[in-house]
Amino acid sequence: MAVTLKHFDADLDANDYDPLVFFSDVPKFKFDELSKNFVRDFFGANARKYGRMRPILKDGSYYEIFEILWDMEEAQDFLIPNFLIPEETLKVKDEKKAFKYFIRGEQQRSVNKDSALKYYNASIIFAPHPPVKADGKTFSAPDVNSGKRRRESVPGWGHYKTVSRVTMARAELLFEMGHYKASIEDIEFVLLQGCPASTEENLYCLKSIAYQRLLTAGGHRRYSYNSFSHKSAPPSPAREDNLYLTGASAAVELVHKDGEKRCLITNRNVSQGEVLIMEKSYCSTILPKHIRLFCMTCLKRTATPLPCPACTQVVFCSKACRREALLGLHWTECPVLPLINALNIEVRGILACRILFKTTFQKLKAMREEISEEQSKPAEIKGLTHDGSLRSDEYLTVYSMTGREEHSGTKKMERAVEAFVLLKLMIACQRFFVRADGTPYHPSRQDKLFVGSLLLHHLINLWVTADGYYEVEIMEADAMLNPMKVFAAGVFPVTNLVMAYGCYSPCAPFTHGPYLVTRATCAIPTGTILTCKYTLYVWQALKTKDDENFVSDLYGCNQDDEEELDEMPEDKLYLKCVRCPGKVDERCLSCGTEYNMVAAIPGMPGKFTYNFKEVMAKVYDLIENYRQTRDHIRETGITASVDIESICRLITFLDEHVHLPAMLHKDAQIMYILAMSHRTCSVIHDGIEAPGCPTS
Repeated sequence: MAVTLKHFDADLDANDYDPLVFFSDVPKFKFDELSKNFVRDFFGANARKYGRMRPILKDGSYYEIFEILWDMEEAQDFLIPNFLIPEETLKVKDEKKAFKYFIRGEQQRSVNKDSALKYYNASIIFAPHPPVKADGKTFSAPDVNSGKRRRESVPGWGHYKTVSRVTMARAELLFEMGHYKASIEDIEFVLLQGCPASTEENLYCLKSIAYQRLLTAGGHRRYSYNSFSHKSAPPSPAREDNLYLTGASAAVELVHKDGEKRCLITNRNVSQGEVLIMEKSYCSTILPKHIRLFCMTCLKRTATPLPCPACTQVVFCSKACRREALLGLHWTECPVLPLINALNIEVRGILACRILFKTTFQKLKAMREEISEEQSKPAEIKGLTHDGSLRSDEYLTVYSMTGREEHSGTKKMERAVEAFVLLKLMIACQRFFVRADGTPYHPSRQDKLFVGSLLLHHLINLWVTADGYYEVEIMEADAMLNPMKVFAAGVFPVTNLVMAYGCYSPCAPFTHGPYLVTRATCAIPTGTILTCKYTLYVWQALKTKDDENFVSDLYGCNQDDEEELDEMPEDKLYLKCVRCPGKVDERCLSCGTEYNMVAAIPGMPGKFTYNFKEVMAKVYDLIENYRQTRDHIRETGITASVDIESICRLITFLDEHVHLPAMLHKDAQIMYILAMSHRTCSVIHDGIEAPGCPTS
């Protein structure tokens, strides 16, 4: 029942059958260069005008800055999205392209099933798709089939025969790979669309066998193919909910000190490994180079993606996720997302749009006065609700997020160029500027300047305030050599409060699907200002220079500050003195207290010395066990629960008895972060090769 090339009737040339000829899915346009060149050329040609603008760029509001650009004739004449990107280069539904990916899949099917599945997925994404209905609405693409009228080469197929035939081929492949549930879902799609009687009979037979094997396997079949060797662990909630901080533990509270940024502080002692924040982003986006690997709704990796019926820029892992997106954010962005991605606007541009798309223009318009008042509020109450809460699902909370980096006048104008182009796209999509009943209308000048200034505000403040989602690719036996990649970015108002990175930060974030979970990597005393550990391991593990640049944009740094540890020998440990903050090496090097036995300390009721040698013997036992655990993880890439327990025991004992900071303490926390990262969101990639495939 295999699908053959003769089942397709797309118009092809000789290169279409050449496995070495592929489509590039990487945008060639460099928007960052365009904005820099535009600002440079404008300021160079209008030096006198720029002189008058300088005070506004330095101290003016975002509204005033955006108004300057919007009123420029040069900007209106040149910054037109459709003129910048030729329509034929956009990644839209394309039957010919779908067929080319199908050919690649057929060529790989007997050689590498993982690679064949990637090509089939790409073909399904690019093939014209039947409309999808949800809540009385119909979602579909315009007529994107080839301009030439095609003949019906095989009678009996429905109107969307290309996607049906490729889906049938994928169903057969999934059956061969033992992924019976997904195979059944694909078969049902083909049967629903219609197919010849003989094909229908074969599909019903295949579906029956798949059901039998699914029941026999009990739904717990182990897959030997890399495509299904991925996992995303469910998040762990905080032990006690914080009533005033969304997703945070009751162990932390919001503080604001004069001259300092708003931050979180512990109000009790926190144990190592304890969850401090479990937050779902206000909105998120997949990085353009990974858009066909991860579900846009839940951010889980998907081996059998469901496409958007209208565009090729997002995929979903299930009908439920697709329905949620089509009734929400993606419905608004769908008409212009191919152009946004083709313009290669950095991810913060997409996030800025999605923040406004999620909030909706009608809500923003109703909040205009509140937004204006937010700018003049004292820093300690910005973004808070009337009861003093900081809520991740409130737009004013997101609006109040401020970056950690000052922008020059030139940088502000470059961001304004981004906001200008994005606003043009938002107007063109006819789905953002809508009335209360959903009908589109042409926005007034005031509406345009208001939304443009909001875009500019977020484009500037998302710099080092957004956060990343990470995935570990398990490709080597040595876990420390497995690459890490950033595949998405999100907006986390509460987590952002601890996103100040330093050498001895006591907590770290971990990706769990659409959530970021911040855990204590060591014991944290009462009254500690929380910052996150962004370890050198993560920087070494990042897969590409693009990932490093992206993370640098998110966090504004690229390594830990090692100054505290520079002069400390790696293998030298001191214990804590009970009497003073000094270091103990059989006796305290500061106050001279001897530590050769357990004895009460004069003048300090309830305080006792300890036997230095006995405590150090326990330390070395734990160190030996930890080293065996570390070697096991590095040699096998496996992080079992017993390994994490071994790491945690050492960290906890060091927290209690050893004078800190210490290199061993830091090393153990890095290993804890590595082990936990492998147990949250990871994928066994192991070299799946599909050159030229947009889902490689």
